[in-house]
Amino acid sequence: MTTFFERFTRYAVGLVLGIAISYFFFGDRDIQCTYFPNQRVLADLHRKSWHAEGEALSTWQVNYQGDSNLLGAFLLRGDVDFSKSLTSTRHDVAYPRYRIELTWKDEPMDALFEVRGDSVVMLELGLVD
Repeated sequence: MTTFFERFTRYAVGLVLGIAISYFFFGDRDIQCTYFPNQRVLADLHRKSWHAEGEALSTWQVNYQGDSNLLGAFLLRGDVDFSKSLTSTRHDVAYPRYRIELTWKDEPMDALFEVRGDSVVMLELGLVD
């Protein structure tokens, strides 16, 4: 009959080996628990490089002094409005566009982001009426 110490030692050795093997196979992956559609879209947008163009760029620079925290907040805490978004699975578009809403400094705002390959472009930025 084995003692408690022997069983605990075998358990600990197996646990350490299991952790080491798991780290060897999965250690370099960026694993996130994004199960809901809103979180999956935001995580995908946030991983890519992003910038603003056109009217959104001028609005962002004039009204918000080019605050990159605003763009980051849209891509981290925003709410994707899928009814106003144009996705390639439901619409015939070259690039998917997502309408994202956010409350920033007690102001309800919305923006339109377009996914172009490895980058995300903010096309529209404004306050919600």
